[in-house]
Amino acid sequence: MHVPIGASITAAVLDVISVATGSGHGSARNLYEAATWVLMVGMGVMFVAALAGLADRSRVLERGPAARRGVNQHAAIMGTVMVLTIAELTLRRQQYPDAGATPAAVLLVEAITVALTIFGLHVGGKLVHGRGQDLAAGVAPDPAPAGSIEEPAER
Repeated sequence: MHVPIGASITAAVLDVISVATGSGHGSARNLYEAATWVLMVGMGVMFVAALAGLADRSRVLERGPAARRGVNQHAAIMGTVMVLTIAELTLRRQQYPDAGATPAAVLLVEAITVALTIFGLHVGGKLVHGRGQDLAAGVAPDPAPAGSIEEPAER
């Protein structure tokens, strides 16, 4: 789902601008708060996306070890993204609720989360588009191209 990805990237941009503006300006605080709200919305949609992924996963597991590895790798990466996003929201709401600008600790967790999100998108994209796999429609995957993340499924 694209909403959590957009929320993560939008929050990162808002936070970078918040840091660049500096805590002396009210707009830095407003940007930090806006990024927090954007992440909360993204997190809500991320839970729905995870449920959809679990439903797709059960159908893909029957397709062989290559599909299983790819799905499990994508799930592990995106599950880690969810945990890091929860940690970031906890930092924002519990540790730094009144920050004048985005704190460095929040920015660090956010940078790691965005990097993992991009990697997870790469893995998920290879699963769906790189192999011609349509998870929802139940189309069997094509053999993986040379150098891809997965090996072709055994027939």
